[in-house]
Amino acid sequence: MKFEYYLDKDDVLQLYLYTASSSERVRRKRRNGKFKLGAVLFIPFLLALLLKEVFASIIAFVVVVLTYFFYPKYESNEYFRYYQNIISERHKHKIGKKMEIEFLEEHIYLCEGQSESKVHFSEIVGFEEIAEHYFIHIKGEERLALPKNKFDQKEEFGIAMNAFALKHSITQTKNLKWEWS
Repeated sequence: MKFEYYLDKDDVLQLYLYTASSSERVRRKRRNGKFKLGAVLFIPFLLALLLKEVFASIIAFVVVVLTYFFYPKYESNEYFRYYQNIISERHKHKIGKKMEIEFLEEHIYLCEGQSESKVHFSEIVGFEEIAEHYFIHIKGEERLALPKNKFDQKEEFGIAMNAFALKHSITQTKNLKWEWS
């Protein structure tokens, strides 16, 4: 059975953000960035303390604490804007176009406008599910975004995907409470 859907910018953005949040490299970079910035800002605090500048040390300490707590939100927004720019440049041809997916015996058939492709089950790393999307994780760190709310037959799609995964022993991951932070 063929399932039709279309992607909007938010669907592709969610794909990028989910991929980034599941990347160990990105998680480590974000964690280390917060501590490195805090350490650099801690130096003026120490200098002010050594020079017995009470007011300056209090100001420096407040800046360090505020940075430690607000930098993650700032960085999160930077990733958000960065991925929005990428989507506007690289994925404008996909936005709003009708796409098709079909789970066949040995592969997944995909149709995007004039392009058609088949993904053999051995190339699929896993199926991932968040609250609003399914993602098909393909070898080579590629993922396909499948928005749940864009399918006419939502339940049938979930059943077909689950049956395909069970038949070919494909890992299924549910992370329904995932959100970008």
